[in-house]
Amino acid sequence: METRRRIPPAVRVWSGIGLAVIGLAMARPTGLGLLVGTVCVGYGLLWRLWASGYIEKGTAVTTAGPYRLHRHPLYWGTFWLGVGWAAMVGWLWFWAVFLGYYAVVYGWTVRQEEADLRERFGTAYASYAARTPRWLPLRRSVERAGPSASWSWARVRAHREHRTVLAVLVGTLLFWLRWKLAV
Repeated sequence: METRRRIPPAVRVWSGIGLAVIGLAMARPTGLGLLVGTVCVGYGLLWRLWASGYIEKGTAVTTAGPYRLHRHPLYWGTFWLGVGWAAMVGWLWFWAVFLGYYAVVYGWTVRQEEADLRERFGTAYASYAARTPRWLPLRRSVERAGPSASWSWARVRAHREHRTVLAVLVGTLLFWLRWKLAV
C-alpha cells in the first residue's frame, strides 16, 4: 500500500476554526450579510447532517442519500458553512482567503481520500466515481443504494456531528451579537 501525504482531520477542523475566529475578530457584519450567511450556514448544516446519517466510513462505498448526488456531501456542507460565515464577515478579502483555503485544503483532502477509496474498494468505488460527480450535485446516480440505505441519527451521533452543529450555531450567534453590539 502506497503512503500518501494527507492533511489530518484535526488540522482541517482546527485550521477552519482558526479561520472562522479571524473572520469573527475582523468582521463588520451587515443585516443583509447576516441573513444571507445564516441561510447558507443552515444549508451547509443540513447537508452535513444528511450525509452523516448515511455514511459508513471505511466499511463500504456509501451510495445512498446525498452520496447519490455527489461524492463529497460532507465537504459540500462544509463549503456552505464557510460561504455563510464569509458573507457574515463582510470583507471581500475574507472571501478570497476562504476560497483559497478551501480549494487547497479540501482539494488535497479529496484527492487523497479518493485514491484511498479506489485502493480499498477497487471497482466498486471506480464505478461509483464514474457515475457520480465529485463536487457539484448536478446529476443523480441511478445505481441502487448500498448497505447504508437508510438515514440514522445513530450514525450522526457516532460521527459527532452534534459538535459541528453546536460550534456552528455558537459561531453564527457570535456574528449576530457582534452586529447587534455595533449597531
